[in-house]
Amino acid sequence: MTPFFRVLMDASIRISLVALAVAIVLLLARVRSSSVRHRAWLAVLCAMLSMPVLPHLAPRVNIPVPAGAGPVGSPIVSEVPADLSSLPVAATAASPGHAAAPIAPWPAIFLALYAAGVAAFLYRLLAGWLLARRVLAASRRISIPNLPVYESPQVSTPLTIGLAAQKILLPMDWREWPEDKLRAVLAHELAHVQRRDTISSFGAHLNRCFFWFHPLAWWLEGQLALTAEQACDDAAVRAIGERRRYAEVLLDMAETVRRRGNRLACPGVGVEGTGLLGRRIDRILRGASVPAASRAQKALVALTCAAAIFGAAACRQQSVYSVQLKPDPQYTATLAKQKADADLNRAAREMDARQVADLEALVRQNPEDLEARRKLMIFYQTSGRRVLGDQKTATAFWSHKLWCIQHHPGDQCASMTEPLSDPAAYQKAKQLWLAAIQPKEADPRALIPAAMFFKATDPQLAERIALRLPTTDGRRTGLLARIYASALADSASRGPYAQEVSQKLEGSQDATLLADAGFDLSIRRGINGKNPGASALGLRYLQRALALDPNSAEAHDGLARIRQQDFYTQFYQRMYQTVGQKPSETQYQKVSALPANQRFEFLPYLAENAYTRGDMLDYYNHDRAGARQAWELARRYAQEALRLAPRFSSAANYGNCFYKANMTLGMLAMRVDGNRKAAREYLLAASTAHTTDNSVAPFTFKLPVLLLKYGGPGERKAVIEFLETYGKTLHRKDLDLLLAAKQLRQGTMPLWYQYQSAQLR
Repeated sequence: MTPFFRVLMDASIRISLVALAVAIVLLLARVRSSSVRHRAWLAVLCAMLSMPVLPHLAPRVNIPVPAGAGPVGSPIVSEVPADLSSLPVAATAASPGHAAAPIAPWPAIFLALYAAGVAAFLYRLLAGWLLARRVLAASRRISIPNLPVYESPQVSTPLTIGLAAQKILLPMDWREWPEDKLRAVLAHELAHVQRRDTISSFGAHLNRCFFWFHPLAWWLEGQLALTAEQACDDAAVRAIGERRRYAEVLLDMAETVRRRGNRLACPGVGVEGTGLLGRRIDRILRGASVPAASRAQKALVALTCAAAIFGAAACRQQSVYSVQLKPDPQYTATLAKQKADADLNRAAREMDARQVADLEALVRQNPEDLEARRKLMIFYQTSGRRVLGDQKTATAFWSHKLWCIQHHPGDQCASMTEPLSDPAAYQKAKQLWLAAIQPKEADPRALIPAAMFFKATDPQLAERIALRLPTTDGRRTGLLARIYASALADSASRGPYAQEVSQKLEGSQDATLLADAGFDLSIRRGINGKNPGASALGLRYLQRALALDPNSAEAHDGLARIRQQDFYTQFYQRMYQTVGQKPSETQYQKVSALPANQRFEFLPYLAENAYTRGDMLDYYNHDRAGARQAWELARRYAQEALRLAPRFSSAANYGNCFYKANMTLGMLAMRVDGNRKAAREYLLAASTAHTTDNSVAPFTFKLPVLLLKYGGPGERKAVIEFLETYGKTLHRKDLDLLLAAKQLRQGTMPLWYQYQSAQLR
């Protein structure tokens, strides 16, 4: 739906609710006064004419609605701060990453139909108005004191026309009328003049021109005409004092129109009231006196009209795409704990000898003060040797650790690493750990630190301890994987147990265990630990895990990290040797001279690199001019990559190149141009890429974070769609994009957004 039709339909829905509220109040309050009813419907007419702009003027009142409901009213769009869009908004073409979609003809057809209807009704209104002007120009003033009365041969019944200056037109035979008929007609038409009914009639006609498709516009025109005529009929009846006689006057007027064919095809109001005669005569002949509306009724109707119009204009449907995101409670609690731990660590490191002695005395008085013990142990770990010396530090630290193992083996202090070795204390700790886990129903919280304590010196015992954890405990598999990886990677453990572990893993059908062990071997001990043997072994386990469970996030993540490491050591070296590392015009010329397949391979990575350099120049060096040069080079690289993309859609690296090029252009659109619409289009295009090593792509979250933080409902909707689409192909152990999309729909910040958005300047 185009914005024009969205505004039109929005106004139609809102005014329908206003009309319904007014109708209900008029019914329940039993308001029979034609004058009051006319004013009420006139207020609805004015609201209908102005409703397309009223929502932009009224204060906003949000109404939560489900995510699937379409937005009504103007969406909330936060302004992009100056640091994100200090450059003018660029006119960005449609995303090159999107295939040209066929343009649906329906919007153009509907617009043409609507415009044709408006034009036809406006033409009819204009023609009537021009006719009225000609009639007035040819009419002749009648000498009746204080009344703007004219006679015209072109009218067959009395008529009031004109906006700024209203005039009463009488047919040429008015002199032949009986005195009571003339008095009734003039009273009726004068009431129209005093009430300025020609203006409300013109407004009703104009409203019908623009809302010709809406039944309410047609109904309002008739209802306003009816209530206006009824109010003027009451004035005429009062003028002659006989209801039956006035009914005869109306019938006589109708008969005249029937004989002559019409009264005048122009906007105006008259005593005959074409189309409403039957209802008016019936009302007059019933003879029932219509009581004037009470003050309470008038006040109720006025308040209802005002409240209904304000409510309809102010209320906005607030979907999940526009509600304010709430921090994740779990992550907020984690951040609070991290801050408390950081404060404790800082305070512990800064203690002097006197403060340490005072805290030790406090712990002797209250041994269960675990926070004080942890603070002391942190001091001994970090500053103890400098302040107290090696001996005092080792003795004091081990005394606290041994006490914790004995009394609180599941607490953090029991597993804190010692700053200095003490063989005697270590043996004591070993005995205490064995005693802590000896009971059959030992505290599960003590099993994990106990297993980690024995992992390096007695891995078989560590394995037996880990196996005592319940199979439902998610930490069990990860703990076993670490023990097995340690046994296989540690050169001191190349014995029978290492062979036993190898046989267990080779025959294992547990994809999670294989993936965890493979990840530990290949990443922690292989790539990060510079152990090629462990990396190769871990790769084999990861591949087996993926064969057993194609959806294993651990296996996907580990394999992607290995591929990326290989890629960085080979691809980047080859690319930089070919075109140079520093983004520049010289680099661009070298790239342009390469064969198309090699350009397509290099361009997205060069674009990403140039964008990152622009960010660094802008943020660290405050070199805006240099940053703009780097960003424009990134734009050229990325646009060229997408132009080449259709030629290499079957290439192995097509998905990665397509993803990176779109993400770079999206970042430029958001960060440099301030063009949110283009940014979300590039984001959605990137989500369709089937990547192979983008599980750790630098741009995976930068653009979604900017769109969520500085965009509106449309941007949040695009991010959710991106997460739901890309999350089906991105398998990463520590990132669940489908879960993140669900959190956004529920109005909660994903963890990565909560962290990264706080870092934005």
